[in-house]
Amino acid sequence: MQKLMTIFLAVMAISSIAVAQTAQVQVIHNSPDPAAMTVDIYINAGMDPAIPDFAFRAATPVLDLPAGVELNIGVAPGNSSGPDDILATFPVTLEDGGSYLVMATGVLDDSLPANPEGEDTGFTLKIFAPLTTTAAPGTTDLLVYHGSPNAPTVDVMVMGGGVLVDDLTYGMFTMDYLNAPAVDLVLQITPGGDNSTIVASYDAPLSALDGAGAVVFASGFLGEAGLPAFGLFVALADGTVIELSEAVVATEAVSLSSVKSLFE
Repeated sequence: MQKLMTIFLAVMAISSIAVAQTAQVQVIHNSPDPAAMTVDIYINAGMDPAIPDFAFRAATPVLDLPAGVELNIGVAPGNSSGPDDILATFPVTLEDGGSYLVMATGVLDDSLPANPEGEDTGFTLKIFAPLTTTAAPGTTDLLVYHGSPNAPTVDVMVMGGGVLVDDLTYGMFTMDYLNAPAVDLVLQITPGGDNSTIVASYDAPLSALDGAGAVVFASGFLGEAGLPAFGLFVALADGTVIELSEAVVATEAVSLSSVKSLFE
């Protein structure tokens, strides 16, 4: 009897460890489809959404989710009445102790403007790991995502400092986080391989992100009236999303050597 009790307690202890397995996850809603301006996120078809009325260009804070088991992440229209309204389901298995960024991206309506390079713009979840939430003092770590469905491959330049992100195609993250100085800069968007053509310029107040990890994501449609407009946004670990303002570029640019040296 004592032996059986010992085995029972051991099994219970192992089960409690398994149940305690978790991973950290942040979710960003970056689908510019007008029909998906708000969505409900379900996990394993629960009766109530895990993330209700999740708005376009919003982010969750970093969440603890179960790891080591398959999670079925369902996406339904905002104000859904239950799991029967789920439009698409994505199975995900997280590793214990892992950290992930989940980007809801693409469109449900295939009649919306297509990608000029033929990239698939259908609604999906893009997952990046590991999620980074902190950086060394005096710097910030930036993960960049191209989420504008009808925009071509782009480069991101630092005004006066050369190319920061090279040839980023729709649906892609940078290979890793970019460690940048925590100083205020101007980011310029150009077509990939044509850095003489500035599509847009944005103020990037990185001094406010000293010691932080953040996600910079391109969002909306480029040059399409009546649809969410193209812009750059920054998501922080606490769920705050900052829209970067278009820059008023001074006639006298910052010295190339003074800014570029900060990235070397």
